[in-house]
Amino acid sequence: MNDIELDLSSYLCPEPILITKKVMEKLANGQKLVISINATTSFTDFQLLCEKYGYQAISLDERKLIIYR
Repeated sequence: MNDIELDLSSYLCPEPILITKKVMEKLANGQKLVISINATTSFTDFQLLCEKYGYQAISLDERKLIIYR
């Protein structure tokens, strides 16, 4: 099972959150979603999204995070 990578660094909020939610719905158990973001999108927004739908979010650095179930 391959991880999914999204480069959302060219999008402004709230688009990265909306796109991420759609992709999260298609993730298989154990599959990871690796996301690149820009400074306008907060990691906290992704954490809240993940908590709401039962996923986990890990920040790799200021501009990259991993979401998984």
